[in-house]
Parts: sequence; C-alpha cells; structure tokens
Amino acid sequence: MEQHSNWYKLAMPVGVITFSIGVLTLIYRMIRKVDRNAIIEMREEAHKKEKEGDAQ
Repeated sequence: MEQHSNWYKLAMPVGVITFSIGVLTLIYRMIRKVDRNAIIEMREEAHKKEKEGDAQ
C-alpha cells in the first residue's frame, strides 16, 4: 500500500502540469486563430478600399 501512494505523489503533479499545458496551448491556438482571421479581414478591407480609390 505504501508503494502506491509514492507513485501518486509523483503522478498527480505531472498529470496536473501536463493537463495545464494542454489547456493553455488550446486557448493560445484559439486566440491565434481569431487574431489571424481578424488580420486577414482587415487586409481584405484595405485591399477593397485601395481598389475603390484606384477606380476613382
């Protein structure tokens, strides 16, 4: 019984740290995706305005 508790003392912090890194990575990827889409949208709008300016 004593040996099992020693494994849990090591496994629990490793699991929590690994899970936390995974969640933070997922949140970071979602923020980057939203930011990337916003940048692409802004560039498209600027490109449309530039075309309208050249047409006039």
